[in-house]
Amino acid sequence: MYYGAAKAWQNGTWGGSKYSHRDSNKLVKIGDELVYFGWGDFLTSDKGYEWKKQEETLNVEECFPLKDLSLFTRNSSSTIYVSQDAKLFKELILEEGIWRYLSVNEKAILGVYYANKHEETVLRVGRYICQAKI
Repeated sequence: MYYGAAKAWQNGTWGGSKYSHRDSNKLVKIGDELVYFGWGDFLTSDKGYEWKKQEETLNVEECFPLKDLSLFTRNSSSTIYVSQDAKLFKELILEEGIWRYLSVNEKAILGVYYANKHEETVLRVGRYICQAKI
């Protein structure tokens, strides 16, 4: 519930108890919108009380909002989702294997990697280049 412009209490459209507001790493501001990822769904909102469920399904564990884009990761996955507006998502595929504990900044990605459970675990750092499409 929220106290609306009509000076009355109104029900929001959060979606019940399925989504938790405590998952702060899954709630991120992208541009002028708030975006929440949970249980394979993602919701968008302009103000934070009226939410729209989007058609696309994404399983996201961590969000890294950067200057011009945002990266979304899932532990043990070699796929990173990249978006500038939370409407269109592109995949960035890392080397095949198990990736855990990813961390991202404006220039690089750092993560723990192993090819399979019988291989040694290594800390890897990689750079990515973002260029505008002409």
